[in-house]
Amino acid sequence: MATLFVVGCSSSSNDECDKAAVPDSSFHDRAFRLMESGGSIDECIELQKKAVEELRRGEYAETAVDILSQMGYLYSRGGEYLNGLLFLQEAADSLNIRTESGILGDDEIEDAIRLYGNTSNLYTRMGLYDEALALNDKALALAVGKYRSYQSDLWRMRSVPYDNLSKLDSAFSWAHKAIYAAAALPDSMKCKDCLTRAENHLAILFIEHPDYMPDSVSAAAKVLERNLPVSRTVITDSLLLGRAYALLGNPSKGISMMRAITPSMQKRGEEEFAYALEMLSESLVENALASSDYEIYKESRRLTDAKLAKLKANALLGADFRYRTSQVISEKQSLEKELALTHQRNLLLCIIFVLAGLVIVAAVLMSIKRKNRLLRERRAEIDNLIGERIRLNREIEKMSMGILHQKQTEENTETPNNDDFDASEIFSMVLLTQKDETRFRQLFSNLNPGFIENIRSRYPEISPNAELVLMLIRLRKSNEEIALTLGIKRDSVTKARYRLRSLFGLSKETDLNEFITQL
Repeated sequence: MATLFVVGCSSSSNDECDKAAVPDSSFHDRAFRLMESGGSIDECIELQKKAVEELRRGEYAETAVDILSQMGYLYSRGGEYLNGLLFLQEAADSLNIRTESGILGDDEIEDAIRLYGNTSNLYTRMGLYDEALALNDKALALAVGKYRSYQSDLWRMRSVPYDNLSKLDSAFSWAHKAIYAAAALPDSMKCKDCLTRAENHLAILFIEHPDYMPDSVSAAAKVLERNLPVSRTVITDSLLLGRAYALLGNPSKGISMMRAITPSMQKRGEEEFAYALEMLSESLVENALASSDYEIYKESRRLTDAKLAKLKANALLGADFRYRTSQVISEKQSLEKELALTHQRNLLLCIIFVLAGLVIVAAVLMSIKRKNRLLRERRAEIDNLIGERIRLNREIEKMSMGILHQKQTEENTETPNNDDFDASEIFSMVLLTQKDETRFRQLFSNLNPGFIENIRSRYPEISPNAELVLMLIRLRKSNEEIALTLGIKRDSVTKARYRLRSLFGLSKETDLNEFITQL
């Protein structure tokens, strides 16, 4: 999402703060300014590494928390989530050392707000939305008084998890709150800066979700046009402005604008390049395909596959679990020390055990209720995801047949039947995106815990594509629904089913659907 690229708390996001200004020659400051100006994320990381090296040598102007936090944020922007998490954890440890008394000073409060914001941003990228929102809450609790200038950015960041979860009402609600928070700032310079970011964020949401409030796309385009001269994210805003032109009936201008911006997005990293290609591809599909455009789709698909493989290789959840476990252990030790100082230790321990038992019972009951509700929601979400993909592929199929009919009319040949038409090249452009496939696999695993892991252990040679067909059969989808969901031909589904039968060693008398249902 474009919104995910522009959010994040950093030391330079409030140059007017009461905190002393950082020298322009600082590697830390130069890394941030390069990132803001749309520079290469790899170059930003290299500059920040030098700031970290200075920190290790004891030669630094900024706080250790600030340097480590920004290093973690830049790594997460570059897709190196594990490295990002390690630096954010080190920043948290440094903050804890500075605040052993439990009281945060002025510098600690500002550092804590940025640290919580950056870690929340990384959790959002990892799909750990509950954890991201919890950290956002902690940052907002500190962003009061003279630190209220952070509130607008934090509200913007809060809208992103809801956007990723397709809870658009909540996403737009928090985006509006970011605008109100920015407009309420007494300092005119801070107000203008924060208001520009908040307005652009809301405008981008409308453009990314044109069906949510179609009449708002035109107003969103005007907002981006107005703010473009003062925007800190000109490249991303220009890309979305081009997308808005395409949606508003001026595809030649919009697509031309997006084509011109895409090379700049490529310099900023593979993740943002993939996003740019996604926006461009959607506009091309909506405004008729040309043969020269197919390469764009192929490159977009390649980047999606590469990103998925990279995500699978990162052991992020384990690292995150260890981090939170260490925090829990630290809090428990502090509690035990506090109880040891009281004259009623035994009585307090008994009370705590009783309360803990009651809490556990209540938590179990609430967990069961919540689990049932989540299963219903996830079932509905997975049905919506599949249904939308089927709808899009049916539209593309109709469009493809129209293109072929026109071509063959010009060549005075007969139009073949649908079954004879090879539309695989076009269908390959509307396969499940990395985001959709990852979300589909998460939802399926929640509905069928341990199912895929069991299949992989019994049949290690099974391919990722075969897994998708297997999961859709498990969900009782027909061959046509499977084909339209995955963007493949009906014959390919039949072949995939035959390969599954061979993989499982099934006889002709055994029904594949029933066999998979009973696994």
